[in-house]
Amino acid sequence: MWTSSFHKKGFMAVTAHHIDNNWKLHSRIIGFIFVPCPHTSDVLCEALLECFLEWNIDRKISTVTVDNCSTNDAMLNMLVQKLPDDALLLGGKLIHMRCCAHILNLIVEDGLDVIQGAIDNIRDSVAYWSGTQKRWDKFEEAARQVRVTITKKLVLDCKTRWNSTFFMLQTALDYKNIFARLKFREAKYTCCPSEDEWKMTNEICGKLKLFYDATELFSGTKYPTANLYFPNVCDIKLSLVDWSVCGVEIIEKMAEKMIVKFDKYWSYVNGIMGVAIILDPRYKADLLEYYFGKIYVYDAELEVERILTLCRELVEQYEKEYQKTDGHKNGLTEANEVVGVASMSDFLTYASKKKRKPVRSELEQYLEKGILPPSASDFDLLTWWRLNKSKYPILSRIAKDILAIPVSIVASESAFSTSGRLIGPHRSRLHTKTIEALMCAQSWLSTEMNDAHAKESVFYDSDADENEIME
Repeated sequence: MWTSSFHKKGFMAVTAHHIDNNWKLHSRIIGFIFVPCPHTSDVLCEALLECFLEWNIDRKISTVTVDNCSTNDAMLNMLVQKLPDDALLLGGKLIHMRCCAHILNLIVEDGLDVIQGAIDNIRDSVAYWSGTQKRWDKFEEAARQVRVTITKKLVLDCKTRWNSTFFMLQTALDYKNIFARLKFREAKYTCCPSEDEWKMTNEICGKLKLFYDATELFSGTKYPTANLYFPNVCDIKLSLVDWSVCGVEIIEKMAEKMIVKFDKYWSYVNGIMGVAIILDPRYKADLLEYYFGKIYVYDAELEVERILTLCRELVEQYEKEYQKTDGHKNGLTEANEVVGVASMSDFLTYASKKKRKPVRSELEQYLEKGILPPSASDFDLLTWWRLNKSKYPILSRIAKDILAIPVSIVASESAFSTSGRLIGPHRSRLHTKTIEALMCAQSWLSTEMNDAHAKESVFYDSDADENEIME
């Protein structure tokens, strides 16, 4: 949800993610919906359901990724009740996908509380020296005196976005000698961080780099992110455990607070994301066993079996749907009715008594094959499934739905940034339907233009390759 500062109206951005028959990932805004006040769970549910029905995708929803607020929890519970059970994965048990970037934001915010005093001093210092051109000139002069090259401007953070705080702290650390010099030259500058505060900030920034890299990875929209979640979040969990016993008091205190928040959200998403990692042929169940062995120790086997059971339930559901839509089966049934049943009765009796080896399921066959070398940097997961869909027809259908799941709501939030530029003081009276049309048109047309440019570059690259071969 986003509220326009000019319209004073609330809008809901709905972005659809899917993988087409050519195994290409698509992301499109399909709704930028005006939602009247109050923004309660039932109002939001009706608006979202109406969007699904308008696009005729109410029976094609695998998950809905939202941020972590109680209103969204209630909204999705209502939505499951309004959609038919057979249209949802496992009756709607997997529909709620929490935004992982938002979870990381909440975890880091709890950790940053332990150095709040140092952050406040650095924020005030940045605000002071970037506040006017005259002060910035003094800052640059001090930089020349201490022989520090200024490569980045001082920028204030957004308090609700930890990654902007991380950038502010990193930049300030590069210029800490400048701040220290100015402390003695400017009487009005009274918020210079102490040496201990600089040390604490440096220690914690080094740790937060892990979270920043994971957030950047999860925020991608041009590649699958579902299979990236599990190994990165497990690394974060293990790192937090290590930090909690590292011997540095401030780091241990930070890690303890972050572990509490991590454990609160971990169980909500590790099921469906565990399935996603199994569908990556570089990892399969081996990665589950490796990380769960470190995280759960004694309960590792139970946790791995829980994810595998989830996979089997999905395979069973998709097999039923596959049999319903598999047209050639009807043809075979009609052909069998023509054959004289009486003449085949003796054969059928013989065949039913013959002992046969149990047929392994498609999932078992997939898991029994060894994992691919994970070191291949140019490995394309969607291309692999496109090439192997005939070998694993059921699993490939599951992969097409699961790997399209976004683990963050960055695509929708970026729409709010665009709408903020669209609805300005000179366009504050646009009709809500006009705003929605402009937002959706921009999303679809810009994506098509980017795809066209990508095809052109591939075409030119192939020409270059041909010329090299000819030479």
